[in-house]
Amino acid sequence: MSRVVPVVGELPLTPSDLQAVPIVEENGPFNMVKFAGEGAWVPLPGWQVVLAAQDPVVILCNSDRFPNQDQSTPQPVMVAIDRSQRKWDSGSYFVVENSGELDFQWFETEPEVDLLGRVIVIVKPKRILDEEFTKDSWQIDE
Repeated sequence: MSRVVPVVGELPLTPSDLQAVPIVEENGPFNMVKFAGEGAWVPLPGWQVVLAAQDPVVILCNSDRFPNQDQSTPQPVMVAIDRSQRKWDSGSYFVVENSGELDFQWFETEPEVDLLGRVIVIVKPKRILDEEFTKDSWQIDE
């Protein structure tokens, strides 16, 4: 099971960009989503934290936005946030406005700034070491 989540865009973004993405409502036995207009959507695995999110959206950025990166070159990541989770806790990163743009921050104590959503998961792109290997169907099936 997976969940399709709207994409806000790639940083730098403004708080109004985040607010412009409509709340997604799943309907019916197949959790169908209806939407009109332009936009991008991405499937996320059905992890409990993703399924439990009330208002998830995805922001695209580079991994260097977060501390403790063990790689020398930043790589693209998808940051899934839940806009409905705006209550501070010390175990989470949050989306906040910083000089008119969105930023991800961790706070040791309850901050004075408005929290725009909680980071629920960061997804790196899949890494296939040998692209040619996957083109042979008999290699994949075993």
